[in-house]
Amino acid sequence: MTAGYLPHNVAGNALHTLHQNSPNQMTQRLRGKRGPNDPCWCGTGKKYKECHRDRDLLPQLSVQAIHEGQKRASRNVVPTCLAAGLESTPCDGAPIKSHSVSRAGSLDRIARQNHVYGFAASRVASFPALKRSGGRLLPRLVGLTQASTFGGFCARHDSAIFRLLDRSPFEPTTEQVALMAYRAVAREIFGLYTIASHVPLMRDSDRGREPIEQLLIQSRVDGFNDHVDERLPPLEAQMRELYEMQKAGRYDSLSYVTLRFSASPQILCSAVFRPEINLRNRYLMNLYDPAADPRSVAYALLPSGEGTVAVFAWLGAFPEAEAFVNSLSDVLGDRLPTVLTRFMFEMFDNVWMEPDWWEGLPQRDRDFLIDRMSTANLPSPLEESDRAEPSFADPGVTLADWKLESSSRFGSPSSASEPVAGPDRAGPWREMFARVERKIAERPEKQARKKRQS
Repeated sequence: MTAGYLPHNVAGNALHTLHQNSPNQMTQRLRGKRGPNDPCWCGTGKKYKECHRDRDLLPQLSVQAIHEGQKRASRNVVPTCLAAGLESTPCDGAPIKSHSVSRAGSLDRIARQNHVYGFAASRVASFPALKRSGGRLLPRLVGLTQASTFGGFCARHDSAIFRLLDRSPFEPTTEQVALMAYRAVAREIFGLYTIASHVPLMRDSDRGREPIEQLLIQSRVDGFNDHVDERLPPLEAQMRELYEMQKAGRYDSLSYVTLRFSASPQILCSAVFRPEINLRNRYLMNLYDPAADPRSVAYALLPSGEGTVAVFAWLGAFPEAEAFVNSLSDVLGDRLPTVLTRFMFEMFDNVWMEPDWWEGLPQRDRDFLIDRMSTANLPSPLEESDRAEPSFADPGVTLADWKLESSSRFGSPSSASEPVAGPDRAGPWREMFARVERKIAERPEKQARKKRQS
């Protein structure tokens, strides 16, 4: 999962400036002359007296309340199977916990007593532990029945669609790569639905805070909504194309690159990303630019025979994807496993580790990878993430020592993009404050107009 990166000091300086310049003026503009029965400024549609009036006097949400709220929000995130609108056969009940990385032949290859190390489960369900660790995501042993699962497909469609992935060795064939990409995109769609399900809790996290902070929190939540609205359509389009491609057995628009390594897997991963930078840390696209290509590249690191294979797959002519995979050859072969390991921890949460490998790493290397995972800019209902600029640079230590055996390419290459200037990292914050201004100026009138029309 890829997001924009917002250094904490940018947020802190912006908030400090806002407080220093005109807190009383901003608060008065926020409250205005709103009556208790007028629509609240936040846009929920509730009356002001039932929503944000005297909200600063309420107790703040406790850690336990946030934890319970997250658990409630995480239930039934997707009410219907993601294949319901694609498959002609009816669904078999509600979505189940589907494995995004196959259990048989993949997860069980790296398991010890049916457990692997992972971060994702603690990210979703262990908010109190996250607070106790100072915001660092610490991996823990997860049972194979839970590792890599997401509630995206009903039992019938999960079994029928992904049989070739779950019950056959990963070669990988072209059909298997298309299915791998399909499932990775589906998991990303599920992640966006999960963000949307947490929005009410995030909105409630401004209780007990000053009006200015309430305004910033509500604006940030609006940003999450915007992110979901912007990312869902292109991902759903990719999922439909991958599904139809697999059903028709025609893979003309599919391109992928595979890297074969001789060693047995120690890490497994399946996810999607937007190729913002390449492995030489050269920017390929500005994710803050509305005109940037919205498509994603699917990535997986999975067992293949006695070794391991890394796959990068995408649809159509995609210059930034071409430029990214071209940069693979810029990394010396013996260092590529370490650089790919950093890439996975830097970019994804769906990373699963062999217990003996993880426990055998020096503490310095484990801390490095934990920091890469922990500082990812993923949704948090309470505070901004502290994130430096993304980097896939060789860390100078050996995190993995697999041997590169071969590489191959499927599909017609398209022209690779040229590097671009780095993004304007203050841009999202300017947009946030512009959203704040719009919320103050426009929302009451819009709500009043809607009330008059009804």
